[in-house]
Amino acid sequence: MRHGARVFFQAALALGLVGFAMAQDPVGPLIRKAIVLRQRVLEQTRFTVAPRQLPLAGKNEKLLLLDQLGDPWLFKVEDTAHPISLHGEVAASMLSVAADGRVPPVHSVSLIINSESVHGSVQRLLPITSTLETVQPEKLSRVQLEEVLELQVFDWMAGDNDTKGDNKGVLGDGGLVNFDKSQFWRFVGSDRLDWTYHPNARPGNRPEFNVLIEPYTNKVWKSWIAGKLELDPAPLERAIERWELVDDRLVVELLQGFAWMRSVILGSDDAYTARAFLVWVLQRKRTLRAEFSAFLARASRARGRGAIAFAGQREIGETRRQESIRLHELIAGLEARLARLAKARATRPSGADSLEVPIDQEARLRILKFETSNEPFESALRDLLELRRRRAHPMARAGIDEYVERLRRFQRGEVPRRDMERVLHGRGY
Repeated sequence: MRHGARVFFQAALALGLVGFAMAQDPVGPLIRKAIVLRQRVLEQTRFTVAPRQLPLAGKNEKLLLLDQLGDPWLFKVEDTAHPISLHGEVAASMLSVAADGRVPPVHSVSLIINSESVHGSVQRLLPITSTLETVQPEKLSRVQLEEVLELQVFDWMAGDNDTKGDNKGVLGDGGLVNFDKSQFWRFVGSDRLDWTYHPNARPGNRPEFNVLIEPYTNKVWKSWIAGKLELDPAPLERAIERWELVDDRLVVELLQGFAWMRSVILGSDDAYTARAFLVWVLQRKRTLRAEFSAFLARASRARGRGAIAFAGQREIGETRRQESIRLHELIAGLEARLARLAKARATRPSGADSLEVPIDQEARLRILKFETSNEPFESALRDLLELRRRRAHPMARAGIDEYVERLRRFQRGEVPRRDMERVLHGRGY
């Protein structure tokens, strides 16, 4: 059988059996209701540009917004060189509702900024006090270590191998959230469940940078293998049991939009069809327990002492009860937010989507001069830093900061000179 025909046959067989996965779907209706409510919250939200912009890391231009309740939202401009990353973040946030709930909601939106339509993603910022970027695994609290292991199961289901410490936010109560899923299934077909798997490491990177961006769970398992910490695999098993409760049909529903978009953006050969992608996801879901059991066995052999393994499946009723509680709480929170939005006085009427971002013309002209010449970046950088020193308005400083970051990305070869001017705070889109 030719490869294309074989993939099509496997896909048809897998998706044809989806309807027989479970006779009952106890949590599916709750998950669907939560997804609908999340969208209604977005539709009822009105944005204004936050007067004080914060320094926001990452390669995509960002803008801090406020809703009518005064809560902060992050708008992130679509990376036109890799548009699939935006759709991946949206899909990952929906998938998280099914059996995790720790990825903040991310929505695909277009906003009118300075009279131009800008496409990107928007998400409400959670009250994160810090991240795990500088936290050694052996310094985690017991609860945080358990949550890191639970999040590892989601990241494997999401095909996300980019969850470094800086992508795990710490809330005020010490709990963790999982964000920045732009690599959603980026390495489909080639990723491995292993503490040595680090696809973002590059030979040209500084060694310390490769360590900084290493998946955080890699560091956890390396610490365990080295005997620096002790852990219990029970959190992994609990997370797997939650996925085992989710109907395959629901997984297909949540991801079929992304699967189609992925096939359009990435190509049309066998590996990139929407159907083939959904088969990969369902196969991963069905083999979660076997994959992690084998992972634990390999890690135990590497450690050489104190082997760990799963205790065995719990009564499914207990998992169902806990998931129902979680989803009812999520739904109640979304309904409460809708009620608050309905009472709050919007800063702009529905449909008035135009946002104005102040333009620092002097900074813009300076970067435009650099963009249209061959001058060294050091001179432009020096002038921009001097301009920033003289600016009092936070928005003006934020705009200059974006130009400075763009200059440094130019130096690293990440941005062509002709694109220097296109930043949100400095010029608007």
